[in-house]
Amino acid sequence: MTFWRNLASSLRLSQRLSRSDAFDLLKAAIARKAGMLPAAQRAGLVLALDADRLPALALEPVVEEFRAAHGTWTAGQGFQAIWLVGPDPRLTWRLDDCASQ
Repeated sequence: MTFWRNLASSLRLSQRLSRSDAFDLLKAAIARKAGMLPAAQRAGLVLALDADRLPALALEPVVEEFRAAHGTWTAGQGFQAIWLVGPDPRLTWRLDDCASQ
């Protein structure tokens, strides 16, 4: 969580993230939101994760590997859908779509 806090306060970071680190950030964001809401409420909600400040999270190879490794877990979080929304429509992906794996 310190990563997100530092980004929010400074509006920029100079840091290299491995794909594993990127996956951990995405999973942590999803888990945090899921933990804040009861399952019945999640079922009617679309979770949109903002990747505007970190567009590297929304690059196709990162998303494809994330879905392959964590798509089933992501779908199991109980949201109607989970989207990663980048700064451009071409960087917007459904993360819980296991059929895309």
